[in-house]
Amino acid sequence: MTSLETTWTKWRVDLIGAAVLVVLTSVFVLGPVRGGLRQRAVAKVQRTELAAQESRLAQADRILMAVKKDYGAVEARLAQSALHLEPSANVNSRLARISELAIEAGLQIDEIKPGAPLMGEHYETVPIFLAGNGTYRQCAVFLHQLRQALPDTGAESLELSGNAAAPAATGTFRFNLHWHAAPPTQTAMK
Repeated sequence: MTSLETTWTKWRVDLIGAAVLVVLTSVFVLGPVRGGLRQRAVAKVQRTELAAQESRLAQADRILMAVKKDYGAVEARLAQSALHLEPSANVNSRLARISELAIEAGLQIDEIKPGAPLMGEHYETVPIFLAGNGTYRQCAVFLHQLRQALPDTGAESLELSGNAAAPAATGTFRFNLHWHAAPPTQTAMK
């Protein structure tokens, strides 16, 4: 072998060794660099998502504060309200008060009876049937007085019958009233 061939063989071995080093270096150096770049991209997306979530959270906080403010105002108005529901266990005193109002209006009562209470979400509804005799004007006065004196009691339906030839004459009436009473859980807490 000549010295040129020996030199070339040495260079070939050196070049192969250098190529192997370049490949190994690129695997060990560029691999983590690419991983770091991927991590940066993921971190950027996560920061963007976090900013969007923080924005939505701030908006939800503003809405919550507005709702709390409105709720406080409603509670304050409710506390000042003259309407405080009585428990349905007081049905006899309610029937007595309705009878008094009817008699004050000039009505003659033939029948008054409560129905079974119906549970609602915030109150019980107690149906009350009232029948008797009186004029149209007396019935109107009674309904007006009922609304003034017992604002938690209203007329669901009414039936009046009389003589069309004598409008001022006494006729018969049938009222289906409904009384909004406090639910049993509310009265049990007091």
